[in-house]
Amino acid sequence: LHLIRSAALEMLDKNHKHRLQIFTDGSKDPNLQRVSAAFSIPSLKVNKKFRISDNTSILTAELLGIIRALSWVIEHGPLFSVVLTDALSGLLAIKNYSSKSRPELIWEIWHLYNIALKLCYVPQIGIHQQPDRLLCTGFLHLATLPDTDQLS
Repeated sequence: LHLIRSAALEMLDKNHKHRLQIFTDGSKDPNLQRVSAAFSIPSLKVNKKFRISDNTSILTAELLGIIRALSWVIEHGPLFSVVLTDALSGLLAIKNYSSKSRPELIWEIWHLYNIALKLCYVPQIGIHQQPDRLLCTGFLHLATLPDTDQLS
């Protein structure tokens, strides 16, 4: 696992070294059905976590995390940023401009999206959640939207 993390961090450094790296996540408590989303900018020590209506889908949580991250970038800059998420289904919905359950969220992301921003898929291999913050510890196999180039 340490080698995978090292390779992933090296890949992030190589491909997105000069971009502000923003990690997003959505989660749902299977027992209580409570839903939340978050984004983290480790280099700026910014960690934002927020609750969403109970029984909301995990896809909605993931998309709302991306929206909050994009909104933060627009408000605070810099626009030369990369939003990293493990929400593959969400990124595919964004790329295809298609969602049967929440099309308004896809529209909002496209409205917020800026050419200087990148959205990237990072499969989760170690995110530790603590109250009020996300700690991102490692990712592998980046794919950049909108063209979904696979980096290895």
